[in-house]
Amino acid sequence: MGQEEILQQQESAKESLFEKIVKCQKATGEFVGVDTFIKEIDKFKNIQFDQAIVQTFFVVQLLHEKFIENKIEWKLLVKKAEKWLETKLPLPEEIKAQIISLAKSIILK
Repeated sequence: MGQEEILQQQESAKESLFEKIVKCQKATGEFVGVDTFIKEIDKFKNIQFDQAIVQTFFVVQLLHEKFIENKIEWKLLVKKAEKWLETKLPLPEEIKAQIISLAKSIILK
């Protein structure tokens, strides 16, 4: 398998992941079910916060960090998610920082 084929496969996998993420958004704006295919977010399951808030904040960060080339596609989704987050109890700054760090560190395959 050549380098070009490997790059095409990686790009295809990333596009597939983007589509899965988009499908997790509910009509009201939150993202749920992301933890079924991005296992790294499981580390936040034990905190005393609604997992929809955690996952939605995570997805917003992940889209900004890893899917900048899809910004035209996700810009309105993120806006809707941020509006939804504004109506919820805010996450502590420490948790936000950990989620942002996780979004930056994830290696997409």
